[in-house]
Amino acid sequence: MVKVYWDKGHGGTDPGAVGNGLQEKVLTRKIVEYAMAFLDAHYIVEQRCSRSGDESKTLKQRTDDANSWGANLLVSVHINSAASASANGFESHIYPNAGVATVSFQNMLHAEIMQVMRAFGVTNDRGKKQSNFHMLRESKMVACLTENLFIVNAYDANRLKQEEFLKAVGEAHARCVLKFLGLAGKPVPQPVPTPQSVPQPANATRRVKIIDVSSAAILMDKPDRINGANIGTIPKGAIVDMVVPVAGFNNGNTGYYKVVYNGKTGYINAKFGQEV
Repeated sequence: MVKVYWDKGHGGTDPGAVGNGLQEKVLTRKIVEYAMAFLDAHYIVEQRCSRSGDESKTLKQRTDDANSWGANLLVSVHINSAASASANGFESHIYPNAGVATVSFQNMLHAEIMQVMRAFGVTNDRGKKQSNFHMLRESKMVACLTENLFIVNAYDANRLKQEEFLKAVGEAHARCVLKFLGLAGKPVPQPVPTPQSVPQPANATRRVKIIDVSSAAILMDKPDRINGANIGTIPKGAIVDMVVPVAGFNNGNTGYYKVVYNGKTGYINAKFGQEV
């Protein structure tokens, strides 16, 4: 199974960049968790992250973990900072002279994230860069690091304070991962059909009420009111099982009902029965 390693930048005693009431370590955790949740819900992939909570992890611990696990892809998520509060926008980084696959992944990831950020009013694309960062240099797989806006910039910070924005950026990371790796979608569970009432066949047992008689309907051994023998009576108002309506004989278009009453099966004149 394909393995994706997510690095939640900073954590524990290292808050990362701070500004405008925000901490980088909190934002990177949220973005990564949104990305992982998206992939877990829809695609077949094994995922691991550098920290599950707010632990302190060195950069070496992170890359050693990714390398020993045998990850196919590493994504390190960060929030940028600068001495000037005017710095703003998005940028991505790969290791200098990285292979073709890494360059391709950066191109895809950068474009996917910028498309989402533009929908939130972020227009400053700071470009695709090459940097000698530890997470890129010491990892043995395709790796890319993202700097998702500037925490010191008021406009960028207002975006970073929106949960909807963090979720959209996290899912943009995830969509690029699935496209780059060609992940297979999880089987979609088929809904359990709601039981429907099934039309009964013509010969299924139904119910008939005895009506339009003075006291009782005659139960005959065959559907023939002239030649049929009387085998019993069914009192007016009784409701009996009806097996099937039949045309029979000597009764014009009225026909008969084949019924069961007190253990006897016989026929009654249909004009004395009403289906209920």
